[in-house]
Amino acid sequence: MNDLFQFDRDRMSVAEYQVLVKKMPQILLRKKLCGVHMRLAEMAREQLYDVFADYIKVEKGELLELLDSASGDKIHPFIEDTIVTGEDVNAALRLIAIHALAANGLKPAILHQYRRMIMQSYGVEALNKLLKLQKMGMIRERGGSGKMIADYAPVMFPHMKKQYNLLTENVSESNTSDSAYAYSGYASLIVRILEEGDRVRWAGWHKTSDSAVGGITSSSVSYSADLDI
Repeated sequence: MNDLFQFDRDRMSVAEYQVLVKKMPQILLRKKLCGVHMRLAEMAREQLYDVFADYIKVEKGELLELLDSASGDKIHPFIEDTIVTGEDVNAALRLIAIHALAANGLKPAILHQYRRMIMQSYGVEALNKLLKLQKMGMIRERGGSGKMIADYAPVMFPHMKKQYNLLTENVSESNTSDSAYAYSGYASLIVRILEEGDRVRWAGWHKTSDSAVGGITSSSVSYSADLDI
């Protein structure tokens, strides 16, 4: 925009004035679009620093703590705040699912509290989502039985966390040799399994698959590209 307004009226010839007049509608349009762009940038910045930054803090701090030492005997404070303040319902349900996974299931009383809070903050439709996640086995009740129990065995995350070293201590984001650097200390299970297969040169593996149940993240794909598979 600055280049478009760089002209000296006192030294311009008639021909140059004619060219400037023809360009004026385009200049005014660009000026208007710049104003719109700046307004959108301000709105995006507000979301980035006021909302997104909080989620980043949780992912790098409290969420790793939740994965590392979750207890199914009490509600997690951040999850409670997320629900009570009416944040995105899908984000709240994901956090509850992570809590249940990391704690190897939630006590019936804790799961009941989560259900009640979801119902009060988001309504019946959100509660229905939570019940479906429970039926699928994504949110598991410790010692539960009946129709809400999935047909397959639960994922034993506390055991797998230690077996595959999913939470790495003293990880450095400048050291890209360990995939955990991408998530500030957390390495996804699919990447750890691929690393194990690469170490044994796929001995005992019937085949190498390029997909995974539940999908695979772009970061997992990028890290797997460095492996000889």
